[in-house]
Amino acid sequence: MRVLLRIAFDGTRYAGWQVQPDRETVQSRICAVLAKIYDVQSVDVTGSSRTDSGVHALGFAAHFDMPDGRFPIVDIPYRLNSLLPDDIRIVSASPVPADFHARYSAKGKIYRYIIANPHPTRAGRALILDKLPDLDILLSVGRLFIGSHDFSGFAVKASLPDNRECTISRLEWQRTLDSSIVMEIEGDRFLHHMVRFIVGAHLEVAEGRLREDEIVESLETGQRLRIKNPTGEGLYLVHVFY
Repeated sequence: MRVLLRIAFDGTRYAGWQVQPDRETVQSRICAVLAKIYDVQSVDVTGSSRTDSGVHALGFAAHFDMPDGRFPIVDIPYRLNSLLPDDIRIVSASPVPADFHARYSAKGKIYRYIIANPHPTRAGRALILDKLPDLDILLSVGRLFIGSHDFSGFAVKASLPDNRECTISRLEWQRTLDSSIVMEIEGDRFLHHMVRFIVGAHLEVAEGRLREDEIVESLETGQRLRIKNPTGEGLYLVHVFY
C-alpha cells in the first residue's frame, strides 16, 4: 500500500531533503528509520520536491510503499517520530492510490519567507537584516507577480525546464507581532530557487536598485535580471496541494 507522509522539519543542520553522498539529509534520515521499523534493507521515499540546504518545512509531502502491513497506517507517525531526531516530525500518514506520486500528482504549493531583525530566536530561521524593507513597497511589488508568467528570469539558469510558465494565485506580505516581515506565496508550480529570487526582486526594489517596470518586462520576456538570491534559511514549504 502506498502512503502519503506530511512532514515538518528544521533544515538548519541538513543539506536539504534529497539523499546526498556523505551528507546529512532529511530523506536519508526518514529512509533509515523506515527500514528499521519494517526490518528491511531499504525503503524508498519520494519527496514532493528538492529543498536546498537550510530550507525548512511545515508541510513537506512524500510517499513510500509499505513493505508489509504489520501495523496500521495510523501508527506510522508515532513509530517514525519515536526514532527520528527532534528536528524532523511526521505530521500525518494517509493511504493514497497506487499511482499517486508526491511530486507529479501535486497541484500546487504554498511557501513562506521570513525577514527579521537580528534576534537569537531567528538565527538560522529567517533572513536577518539590520533594517527591514518598507512594507508598502513590498506590497506594491508583490502584485506584479500575480498571474501566469514566464519565470525564467527568477530561477537558476542551469536547471531551467522546458516549461518555464508558472501561475501565482496569491502573494501576500505582512508584519508579524514580533516585527518580522513575512511573505506567503501560492502557485501551481515553482522553478528552482524561484521563491528566493522573487524575494530578492522585492528587496532590490525596496533598496532602489531595481524598478517595477523591469520586473514586468522580465515576466513578459523571460529576461534575466541582476537579483541577489537570498539565503535559504528564511524559506519554508508550508503545504503541498493534491
